[in-house]
Amino acid sequence: MSTFIQKPVNSSSALMPKILIVDDDPVTLKMVSKVLRDAGYEVSESKNGQAGLTAFQQQPADIVLLDVMMPIMNGYETCKALREYSDDESLQILMLTGLDDVESVNKAFEAGASDFITKPLNFPLLAQRVRYAHRSREMFHALQLNQERLENAQKIAKLGYWQFNITDKSLSVSSQVAKILETEVEAITSLDELLSHIHEEDVDYVKKALQSAIANGEPFTLQHRVVFPDWSEKFIEQQGEIKTDNNQAAFIVGTIQDITDRHRAEELIHFQKFYDSLTHFPNRRMFDRHIKHSLSEAEINDNIMSLLLFTIDKSDQIIESFGHTGFDMVILNIANILKALLSDNLSVYRFDENSFAIIQKELASTEEGIDNAHSIRTHVNEPIMISGEEIIPTVSIGLSYYPYHTGSDMDLIRMANLAMNESRKQSDTVTNYSSTMTSNSLEQLTMEKSIREAIRNDEFVVFYQPQININSGMIAGMEALVRWEHPEHGILSPLQFIPIAEKSGLIIPIGERVFQQACYAARSINNKFNLNLRVGINLSTKQLADPNLDSTITNIISETGISPQLVEIEITESAVIDDMEKAIAILDNLRDKGFKIAMDDFGTGYSSLSMLQHLPLDTLKIDRAFIKDINDNGENSELARAIIAMAKSLNMHIIAEGAEEHSHYNFLKQQKADEIQGYYFSKPLSEEDFIDFVQSHLEKTA
Repeated sequence: MSTFIQKPVNSSSALMPKILIVDDDPVTLKMVSKVLRDAGYEVSESKNGQAGLTAFQQQPADIVLLDVMMPIMNGYETCKALREYSDDESLQILMLTGLDDVESVNKAFEAGASDFITKPLNFPLLAQRVRYAHRSREMFHALQLNQERLENAQKIAKLGYWQFNITDKSLSVSSQVAKILETEVEAITSLDELLSHIHEEDVDYVKKALQSAIANGEPFTLQHRVVFPDWSEKFIEQQGEIKTDNNQAAFIVGTIQDITDRHRAEELIHFQKFYDSLTHFPNRRMFDRHIKHSLSEAEINDNIMSLLLFTIDKSDQIIESFGHTGFDMVILNIANILKALLSDNLSVYRFDENSFAIIQKELASTEEGIDNAHSIRTHVNEPIMISGEEIIPTVSIGLSYYPYHTGSDMDLIRMANLAMNESRKQSDTVTNYSSTMTSNSLEQLTMEKSIREAIRNDEFVVFYQPQININSGMIAGMEALVRWEHPEHGILSPLQFIPIAEKSGLIIPIGERVFQQACYAARSINNKFNLNLRVGINLSTKQLADPNLDSTITNIISETGISPQLVEIEITESAVIDDMEKAIAILDNLRDKGFKIAMDDFGTGYSSLSMLQHLPLDTLKIDRAFIKDINDNGENSELARAIIAMAKSLNMHIIAEGAEEHSHYNFLKQQKADEIQGYYFSKPLSEEDFIDFVQSHLEKTA
């Protein structure tokens, strides 16, 4: 059932669009609704596709946010049904999907989606995408209104007319014709004088149309350009018919109308639909048309064709450092480089927000394709200045080829995307697609072997990041964070080895080592300073599923002598979602033994309120994604406020991660979060450095 929330009337609310959110997850529904209501939109909610369609039929919306995976009627079906029901061409449908593969994206567009947003949701970005959708709708209406006004004006306007005597070749024109052509009536007394105003590229076309009309005695309509001494142009529409005398063509009677505004409006509408507004390159819609045509040409002419996809490396870091304006400068710089490469056989497209696509036709060999890719990479690597700072953009490039890899446009895109993702693992590289990319790569096998050796050589170490009581300013705890002390590459981040360790099952011995080291360290530090610091230790999905988990933890507690009350076990939403019943039983058992249980990275995964209510949790850790964009004025804080309020309503302890600025500290203190963790106080530290931090902090707060 849909519930419409009526926003209080103010000076601007009447201009705000109505938004319908359709999602079967109540938490997502609540959080997205709050963000958009706080932004001033009128919001209605539906819990599934069928209910959403019914709600739309009863109260049409301007923008629809539509989850893909829903019961009763999925997002694709609902999107298609909405398009079939509504005759509103400006209706914006944004698909919310956790599926980011090429086929799912294409399926969304084929169903009629205006855009798609991947899950887990980045709520500041979500609000921005909704603003863009609103702007697109407004622009469509403005253009549509202008076009309607123009058409009405043309209906009531006096059109310029002319008459040509086929026998004596005389021509008479009205004053309106002279006005359109910016001349005098006396200056247009012959057909040649009239034709002299027509653009040289259109003259032959107009002459042939007139000759055909005389020969066949049929009416005609044609459009062409007229040009003026200052090289400015107008677009003209002529309509005419043949008048006969004794069954012989005697006169051509015609009208001339200046359609320049209409023509440009049509061009602008076409541009907005098929071109990227920032770079002016063809967009994904145009690409989907051209790739099919290019493949057909390559097949007919027996040519080699390549699809090159490339993405900008570290785009999130660029946006965080310089904002979206700075990122747009990077995009424009790359676009200018690519424009210099355009030719009949090379076309460029803005594929999505962070990536471009290039179709290369009539290649001599695959080597030519990869040489071009390396050339693009080299040119893009040139330094540019943003906000007074020099940066060197890098790109990761993937290529696929017709006919060597596939003859299907969908497969060509998928394969180029796989090759691009392979390049992203190292960044700033060029990779051709190979069939091995669809299975385990040699690199993954090599990494797994290295991880096994690292376990044997005791190369995994634990760093600690302090957690500060936001009211007292005292250290309340520390989170244990694993690092790989690689003999050749130095300290490696978990992102470089945890995914493979998790997939291979090697996370279990790594996790056991981390748990043991963290308990020893916490007990040692507490004894040294006579404190009761809590240590937070992450358990992965594989560890929770390990049948030996209980005995492993029990043995470590016994061996290290630490109290279970000082150990907080951190889990993520993804670690428990597959088997909630089993996860609850495991966590209940640990909690009964005295351990604290924390939900880590809340809001970045499935974010279900019912999950929080059912799991035996003591602490909710707010992910840095909801903290990092909060400024001194408290802007971009809607989601953080909602999560804190939710946690308080469940009587949960609140730890906010990723606090890096004083604005973050002030906001979290105002919102009465319990603890704060992040670079504002300290980065993750080795055990030795953490001891120094505790010593220094105790001296400062003494």
